[in-house]
Amino acid sequence: MLNRSRLAGWSLIAAAPLLLTAELVRSDHSEAKYASQLADVAAGRGPELLSAVLFLLAAILLIPGSVGLAALVHGRGARLARSGSVLLGIGALWIAAGRAMYSFLLYALASPDLPHTTAAAALDTIGNSPAFGIFLPLLLALVLAPILFTIGFWRAGLGVCWIAPVWLVANVAYVQGLETSRLGSLVTFGPMMAVLVYLGAKALRTSGKTSKQGKPEPLEAARAVA
Repeated sequence: MLNRSRLAGWSLIAAAPLLLTAELVRSDHSEAKYASQLADVAAGRGPELLSAVLFLLAAILLIPGSVGLAALVHGRGARLARSGSVLLGIGALWIAAGRAMYSFLLYALASPDLPHTTAAAALDTIGNSPAFGIFLPLLLALVLAPILFTIGFWRAGLGVCWIAPVWLVANVAYVQGLETSRLGSLVTFGPMMAVLVYLGAKALRTSGKTSKQGKPEPLEAARAVA
């Protein structure tokens, strides 16, 4: 039977390569120059559309993944770990509404039927709009989620201390604009994907730790992610 932990495990493991592939297949974007970004995409629009679809699929998979992670820790540290799972689910909305939407926007504006100057002006207006501030809480949730996971696991005595530093370094690299090239994408999204695969693998291990009644043993489930 596909229980919650197993569903979370497979969802996270599937989401990880989708996210990384979404970054690698898209056009190399010129940093802070919308006209140059459109020129990059116009040279090959197909990869940008594929990137948008992959980002959206990954975001969808992160929802059940985050829900299942809430069951990994019981007792001490459980509240923090569950808060981290909630934030991961919220952060998935940024991947869908932010990353996927932006790639699709680039794809649409790079259409040969739309004058380049008009498209560049539209993208510049959208990109500099203060309305984009509504997405910042979603991005912040995605950044904070593994930090709460790490603290929750530590309080539970699991000793998983590397998740938060790795995730933070990757996000700092992303904010600095390294994802504008494929090599930069490996530096930023690669470590984040490793964290998701690790959590997914541990969720699968937890799903196999059941009691005689067929329910997860809290202590064994907690040790399974150590």
